[in-house]
Amino acid sequence: MFLHLESQGLMNKQAKYISIPLILLALLLSNCNEVQERHAINMDISRPIDIKTDSEKEVFYILNSNMAGDFKDGSILLVDKSGNKLEAFSTPSLGRSLYVNNNLAQSSGSKQRLLASFEGGQDDSQATIQVYDLSNAKKPQLEKTWNIEGRPANAVLDETGTKIAVSCYDGELYLGSLEDEDPSNWSLKHIRTYPGPLRRAMVFRQGMLYLFVTFPLSPLARDQIYQDTKTFDDKGEVTDENTPDGMPDKFAEENYAFYRKQTSFFHFVTLDVELALSETENSSVSLPKSFKETQSELKWLYFNLEGADSSLDTGSADSEKGERFYRTNFWQATPHIDGDKFYLSQRGGYSENSGKISSLSNNVLLFEIKAEEEAGVENGYFNVERYFGYEESLHDVKRSYVGAFDLLSYGSENIEQNLLVVNHFRGPDMSSDPYYSLTSLVPKDPSKDNYKIKSSEKMEGSYYSVAVGDGGVILSSFFYANKLVLLDSELNIIKEINSE
Repeated sequence: MFLHLESQGLMNKQAKYISIPLILLALLLSNCNEVQERHAINMDISRPIDIKTDSEKEVFYILNSNMAGDFKDGSILLVDKSGNKLEAFSTPSLGRSLYVNNNLAQSSGSKQRLLASFEGGQDDSQATIQVYDLSNAKKPQLEKTWNIEGRPANAVLDETGTKIAVSCYDGELYLGSLEDEDPSNWSLKHIRTYPGPLRRAMVFRQGMLYLFVTFPLSPLARDQIYQDTKTFDDKGEVTDENTPDGMPDKFAEENYAFYRKQTSFFHFVTLDVELALSETENSSVSLPKSFKETQSELKWLYFNLEGADSSLDTGSADSEKGERFYRTNFWQATPHIDGDKFYLSQRGGYSENSGKISSLSNNVLLFEIKAEEEAGVENGYFNVERYFGYEESLHDVKRSYVGAFDLLSYGSENIEQNLLVVNHFRGPDMSSDPYYSLTSLVPKDPSKDNYKIKSSEKMEGSYYSVAVGDGGVILSSFFYANKLVLLDSELNIIKEINSE
């Protein structure tokens, strides 16, 4: 079934049109019958689409997308941890993402920065990427603006604040360097196009850039067990009956040629950053590279996973039979304090068509990159543990769709400092049964009353995105209601923050 979906190229449909339903819905919800002159957004709130904090977790940054077109512009709004508005900076409308390198490396040349991405407007204007200096967290200074051809879905920085990556809906990947002291010398170039599904979840680690598949709306595929026991050549012919090559045998046997032209739902990308940047400086290298030239950057993602009660996930793959549990659909990647680790939110397989996939779906996972001598086709590339996931008695896949998350600390040895808050968002463009929620917990805390959940099925309570500030104060938004909401670590609402 899922091979058929891939071979028909249907994964492009969501990636290409993800913003259209959301924009149309936002326009319908706005008072579009009234003809009135639009004014600047200033300190108002309009479709807040992303929230981040500085490294000290004293300031929240909110990206107002102005998706409904109520104002002339969008903004980045600054709010302190008491819920007071501090300042707002005018930006293009149709904001897509914010990123702050909170895991700031303590090394020479490192700098905390804020990175924002914006889609092109309905007037056919190009997409925009902006970089801000956060040396003073309360006074961001715009350092650089680029216009790009792609439609950005996400943009991230490395831990030093000197590398930038932008992933776009149609598979384009932009990579840049911010190392020069003069921003006019900074580069951002289209280096790759990975045909196939969107890869929104991405993270810099150990000199590599990792990208993982995302289904923005209802999932087109789910985690699936396949056998991998054989090796195939470039023509799809078996060359070794007893050695696995990473690709599901079923895929190779049914349509091997497809994967020479298209990436899979179960592929992740691993890119050598310095090598790729050197290509941008080499005039003899034609960019973006062809898909054929980048085949070695694609790896198959598979791992078994323990449940919240330490039992193996439902239907885990049996390695003795040559089975692998292939994984897909990730939303956000966040660096851990350790350089070889990162967190990744995985969205469950529920949809109105496919129903319940796993009794332990919808997770925040902790990935540890395997050492070079251990990693490979045989053993996979990561050690993976479930950092967040409902115990089965509390878990309702239908009521879950993990998206954004944030932590008070990104890997502290003090368990109490590891407060985790997770946003579930299933909007009306995803399902006829909308559901929005926040879950707060301290992972690995043995307390049975660990989970706190605040949920809504109404647009007035449409929780979207989340960030955790100092002391465990939490900021989220009611996306469709154009409000921000400040909560404590127990998810009690402290304050609702409205437009002026």
